[in-house]
Amino acid sequence: MKQLASLLTDDADFVNVGARHWKGRQQIEAEHAARLGQFNESVWSTKAVAVQFLKPDFALVHVDWALRGDKDADGTPRPPRGGVFTWVVVKQGSGWLIRAAQNTNLGPGQQATQPK
Repeated sequence: MKQLASLLTDDADFVNVGARHWKGRQQIEAEHAARLGQFNESVWSTKAVAVQFLKPDFALVHVDWALRGDKDADGTPRPPRGGVFTWVVVKQGSGWLIRAAQNTNLGPGQQATQPK
């Protein structure tokens, strides 16, 4: 979770697929760490990434993803699922960090569509 947190600004905002809004790198790291057991056997796949530079140091990123092998909090296996992440990223120093993230599950049978 430390590596995940290193991708975030100190004052990042993160809205998860359950609409929980976490504020700041510390809370985002702690909330992900508390749920880590649900994802021990999961496999993440990145399906597509689209980047729009709004300014040279500011961009909007959409990431289409798929996940299999995760579980509910009670240990019940979840069916494979997919979704779309929306990130606002900022250039700080020599790298890019996520300032805001919104994660959305796709509904059954839905597929993400990248803008054309």
